[in-house]
Amino acid sequence: MMKRTRPAAAKVPAPGQNLDSLRQAAQTNPRDYVTVLHLAWALYAEREFAEAETSFSQCASLAPDDPEGSYGLGMALRAQSKREAAVAAFEEAARLAERLSDRTRAQMLHRLAIAHLHYLREGDWNLEKEVWRR
Repeated sequence: MMKRTRPAAAKVPAPGQNLDSLRQAAQTNPRDYVTVLHLAWALYAEREFAEAETSFSQCASLAPDDPEGSYGLGMALRAQSKREAAVAAFEEAARLAERLSDRTRAQMLHRLAIAHLHYLREGDWNLEKEVWRR
């Protein structure tokens, strides 16, 4: 089981940080997972999907056991209509989520990844089994 001491990264930049300052921080500390993850989500929020894809890929390399990089990568790929690559990223996120020690976060990320997989494969979120699974 993976154990992390940091909270799940927010989907928006930390207070007071704009996109340019996040880019600069990530360039200064390219191995700082949390900074790169914040940048990736900020880029995604600004619809800079290709650049977000690059940052999420970097996150997946920096923390290969954390599903959030793979999940975000799937989101950025899906936004660019890169269906097959998005499916692979969501599959990886679902697999990694099952190994998290934080069961609430694990279940949430797993369900989100599975929902996107269902939607990409079948055109339906189809979460009935996931919602009722214990």
